Amino acid sequence: MKVVVTGANGFIGTPLCALLRARGHSVKALVRGNAQRDQIAVGDINSINHWDELFCNQEAVIHLAALVHEQKPSTGTSYDKVNTNAVETLMQAASQAGVQRLIFLSTAAVYGGHSLSPHRETDVIMPATDYGRSKLKAERLMSEFCKSGQLTSTMLRPPMVYGPNAKGNFKALVKLVDSGMPLPLASIANRRSFIYVENLADIIETCLHQRVMENEIFNVSDLHDLSTTQLIGMIAKYLGRKEKLFYLPTGLLRVMATILGQRTTASRLLDSFPLDCTRLTTHLDWTPPFSVEQAIERSVTPYRNRL
Repeated sequence: MKVVVTGANGFIGTPLCALLRARGHSVKALVRGNAQRDQIAVGDINSINHWDELFCNQEAVIHLAALVHEQKPSTGTSYDKVNTNAVETLMQAASQAGVQRLIFLSTAAVYGGHSLSPHRETDVIMPATDYGRSKLKAERLMSEFCKSGQLTSTMLRPPMVYGPNAKGNFKALVKLVDSGMPLPLASIANRRSFIYVENLADIIETCLHQRVMENEIFNVSDLHDLSTTQLIGMIAKYLGRKEKLFYLPTGLLRVMATILGQRTTASRLLDSFPLDCTRLTTHLDWTPPFSVEQAIERSVTPYRNRL
């Protein structure tokens, strides 16, 4: 299949493009700048005025390009410009060029805060961040646009994505465990969903040729939730470190984090955030190519020589 990938040189785009090519797809890899071999530099996504040329004779578009929460723009306007408005332009251009499929990488951040019960695609949702709100607006635009039949879409909502080149929370946790510092996290008994970047790439590629996934929204994950303490134990194992955890009540941890201005970080460590992926497994007989143990090992081992 002839496929256009936006954000092709990103954390997810890089392994995805490699997988697509390995499986015989023709890939037009679009990047903002500093294009490497087999990539096309297109500049700011809101300034592209030759979508028709980029989409000509293409069968599908995988839209990964986004402004993510780690970049912390000062207002929600920046998120809306990149994550919402650009999607509307892209959809119209893709439809006019005769593209058949659009796969959109949304986010589980549309669900808002923590929950003990697994989030379902049918939940009433209220995003808690500008990033989540901008992605939800894009989803709604896409759903409405695709009602016309001009284009079919598949929208995916991943939780935290991890891998050997991950930044943000996963990298910070790896560095913390590698420091050897005793961590007061033995009391945590939460449950969170994650997805390994190559498992996510496999789902995205599968979407290209599964008609049962057309015009649907799916939660995606490794199908194996972990607690923070379990995740730390696996990271320590593959770093060759001894797990060092001691007990402090979670209530006290929250108070301390609030005093230190780290309430959001504490929530990611302490709170539950599971996803219900029943819709994915019902529509698709999908098994993650990498188990959680394999994925954590592949993600953590490269850091042993970097940190």
